[in-house]
Amino acid sequence: MYAAHSNQINTVVVNLEKVDKVQLAVLDLEENLKNTIPALEQSLGNMGFTNFITEIGKVKIGDTDVVCLNVTSSLGEFKMYQTLITIKCNGYLACLTFSGDSFESINSALSCFYWLD
Repeated sequence: MYAAHSNQINTVVVNLEKVDKVQLAVLDLEENLKNTIPALEQSLGNMGFTNFITEIGKVKIGDTDVVCLNVTSSLGEFKMYQTLITIKCNGYLACLTFSGDSFESINSALSCFYWLD
């Protein structure tokens, strides 16, 4: 699923992948995010982005703290901000990528997400 603001900069991408329940049970979400950094930097670098800053952090979805990867990169004078989240959900691995022109815009999009019981 892909959603974009009219400015075409602020976006949300959601991917769901069916994962074997044993693999999913032992998957360390923080380690998984750390392992994506080299490929993410290469992919963004192939598009001309530079000056990568990456950090593992936490964001709130509803009342739940969720581990995330925050990324800042530059394309000329333009700075792009991204927050990547992975969540285990009923036999699926959900990967959410929020991109924007500021972390404030990302936090605004995150505020629209919540947990269903």
